[in-house]
Amino acid sequence: MKKMTPARKLSFVFPLVLSLALCGCQPKTPAAPSTDGGSAEASSSAVPASSESSSPANETVQTAAAESSEAAVSAPLITIVSHKLEIPGKGDPLLLVTGTYPELILEDSYAGAHNSLNESVKKYNSDSERACKSGVSDLGIQADEWINMEDGPGSAIFPLFSECKSELRRMDDQVLVIQDTDDLWGGGAHPTTESTYHVWNVNTGEKLGIRSFMNHESGLADAICDELRKDYPDVSEIKEGDPTSYIEGLIKKDELDCAPYGGVLHVHFDQYEIASYASGDFDVELGPDDYGVFLNKSILADKTGDPDLIVSYTDAEPEEMSAGEGRSMFKPACPSWDYYAKSGLKPSDSHVTLKETFKESTDWLNTDSWESRHGFKKPVLPYSDKTWIYEPTHYREYQYMHDALDITNIRTEKTISFDLDTLMDGPDEINSEISKLTQFLRYAVCRDDILYVSVGHNTYAESEPRSSYIAAIDINTGEVLWKSDPLVSNALNFIVTDNTIICGYGFTAEDDFIYELDRATGKKVNSIPVKSGPDEFQAKNGILYVATYNTEYEFEMTGE
Repeated sequence: MKKMTPARKLSFVFPLVLSLALCGCQPKTPAAPSTDGGSAEASSSAVPASSESSSPANETVQTAAAESSEAAVSAPLITIVSHKLEIPGKGDPLLLVTGTYPELILEDSYAGAHNSLNESVKKYNSDSERACKSGVSDLGIQADEWINMEDGPGSAIFPLFSECKSELRRMDDQVLVIQDTDDLWGGGAHPTTESTYHVWNVNTGEKLGIRSFMNHESGLADAICDELRKDYPDVSEIKEGDPTSYIEGLIKKDELDCAPYGGVLHVHFDQYEIASYASGDFDVELGPDDYGVFLNKSILADKTGDPDLIVSYTDAEPEEMSAGEGRSMFKPACPSWDYYAKSGLKPSDSHVTLKETFKESTDWLNTDSWESRHGFKKPVLPYSDKTWIYEPTHYREYQYMHDALDITNIRTEKTISFDLDTLMDGPDEINSEISKLTQFLRYAVCRDDILYVSVGHNTYAESEPRSSYIAAIDINTGEVLWKSDPLVSNALNFIVTDNTIICGYGFTAEDDFIYELDRATGKKVNSIPVKSGPDEFQAKNGILYVATYNTEYEFEMTGE
């Protein structure tokens, strides 16, 4: 571990009762109130019984405590270390970029008694370090570009920063709650700030979300909206006046940013999330007295006591970085606006055969319900598979319009950065023509050292017909191996098999098709007409599931 410099040393001697509770002696979990005023058992997924409570580490702590009613723990149960990153400038400014990321360290005996939690905390630490170093590296590249501009912006803009601060909110025999606050400034009009709660079951290490804190979801979104309007009366329009459906979606997907501490459920919304930037972020509190019908009162019962008695904060020595450190960087070209394939590519011998086995139409297909019914996860960036983490890193007009992508190898933790600006918008290498519209990254998959990306825009083909294609990029050289025909892929995602890429295109008053592309060359090998534009593809147990605007399909897949 890097050498640490104390930021603020906290002395702590806490009572025997708290010591025993935190080290594994758990009281019987009370029953949660039911919606009809009676009682119901607390959610088993929220706070399962610990199988680690009788570990040697717990017994040691409990025995020592029992020997004297004045026994004290000689170390905090958790230490939060702030690691600082710096990219120095040459002369003035002294620093181009700064960054910070947190590291959570559980006290040895506590970690030994809570192995699953300790593993989850280690993953949190790894993710925090990787994200911060990636962000600082990107800002360093940006800073270098500005400094080297003929009419650079000058030293007054520096340092740029990507900083994450972590604070303990709760730590008892049920949950560990950490709140991260991320501040980012890349030289724009103002910094952006985002806050995220991390809640773990201390006995299982499981990450907990809103579904672990509530009895039922019906009406919960309305309750949150009522609190928003009560706490922020000056904001006349939140999410166009009705955030209910948006919040209901977050609850269904278990993605609501919330945490139980201080005896209430805290719910947070970042800047831009449900209102304009000028409105700032939003915090509401749901207490068991007013909202007990929705909430699991058992898990709201916070037994932390004074957090200053169980946590210590320290600063690590600054670590110096350089721009672009720890990554390869490529800017793929745009070979042509038409179909393109590098010379020498050999097509696959065979391709997937799709046989329709199911079709059902409606006025409009709710893809969230469709996913839930089949147990699918929505395929959107950022995401990770067994080998890679995919993170879009830059946007232009709107936050979903990304034109850059980082892929990080999970095993080696090495990152490869792709600036896709030229690939998406030109100029192309034949006629030096640029796109008529701003195009953006839709989805990405990496297989066998080849990155496949889909690129498109959000309007009719006649506005920019040279769009909605898939490109294959060599991740070792950044070279574009092939680009498919345009107008083959504007769905949310695509599927990569051993020899075939399955994608789809459709739009209002345009033809709607599922397409199969040869994975080696990008050539179209099959077209299947569908009733409306394909929205999403899923593959499971040899079946291809397709959600279109108003119809769901199933196809038997052979020849993978």
